[in-house]
Amino acid sequence: MLGRQDIERQDSERANGEINTVIGRGSVIEGTFTVQNSVRIDGKVHGPVEVGGLLILGSGGEIDGEVRVRDAIIGGTIKNKILASGRVTLEPKSIVQGDVNTSRLVIEEGATFEGKCVVGHNR
Repeated sequence: MLGRQDIERQDSERANGEINTVIGRGSVIEGTFTVQNSVRIDGKVHGPVEVGGLLILGSGGEIDGEVRVRDAIIGGTIKNKILASGRVTLEPKSIVQGDVNTSRLVIEEGATFEGKCVVGHNR
């Protein structure tokens, strides 16, 4: 079983050098948002989000739309379902209001999750 430090190291390794798009605090995107590689979102997105790599949703970030990703580290708020082919990590202050379908799920103490979950099934 992986410890918290192992998981953080793996998350760091995956994020290292891959993030090529950043949506900063105060930014608002309306409509479909698609990124082929990885992205960090600290602003707000109203609409579907599709990320070919890693999605990092910062603690102040918000997504109101369906999320399709390889992997996700959620620190902010998502109001819709998450479909991930890899791992989804819900950090301590994250809020997810919607269903999650993923290969692996990590819910840290303090996270809020309201919805149904399917884990281990490849989408």
